[in-house]
Amino acid sequence: MTVDERFATIARSFGNANRVKILWLLVQAEHSVDALTAKTDISFANVSQHLQTMRSNGLVESRRDRNRVIYKISDQSVIDMLVATQNVARVHFADVNAKVYTDDAGMPIQTIHPQEAWDWLRGDEAVIIDARPLEEFDSGHIPGALSLPSERASAQDIERLRLQEPLIVYGRHAFCPLPDRIIELLKQQEWNPYRLEGGIPEWLYGGWPVARK
Repeated sequence: MTVDERFATIARSFGNANRVKILWLLVQAEHSVDALTAKTDISFANVSQHLQTMRSNGLVESRRDRNRVIYKISDQSVIDMLVATQNVARVHFADVNAKVYTDDAGMPIQTIHPQEAWDWLRGDEAVIIDARPLEEFDSGHIPGALSLPSERASAQDIERLRLQEPLIVYGRHAFCPLPDRIIELLKQQEWNPYRLEGGIPEWLYGGWPVARK
């Protein structure tokens, strides 16, 4: 196989929407086939098949945990390609770019660049909230982040947190809907939050640090 053919093989591995969904999740944390099936609308058999294809092409790795097979992203280069592909799509497809950082009414959401967010966080000048499920937070999160899983968050949860402005919220990636609910809950209590531009993949792509529990 020539070098160009190797390149094409890798590119084909990204050429399926369901594989992209799986990769976004694997960037967050290791997952079993069962867990990936539960978090997507993809059948167990198809998830397994996609994982085997990506493993054969070096995008993911696996390990056995008793009777389960656990998958993870193979290395940073896969994350870099995933984010770079997203960036190309945003540049060349207006409908893709229109869906990022807007609310349900299509209005722009206040955002902050990761470098500015990191400068604030290093100076203890901001509070950052992670809207992902707890197991993804535990696997890796922005240093100092508070875990508030979007799927079960309530106004009472917001009230129990020790918050101060500026407030920043992030999720799995730029198009992840999880921060939207947290932002809405915060606005209902008259906070004025920022949404981080991107999530963990984009944060890693930019070279900023991640804390692991």
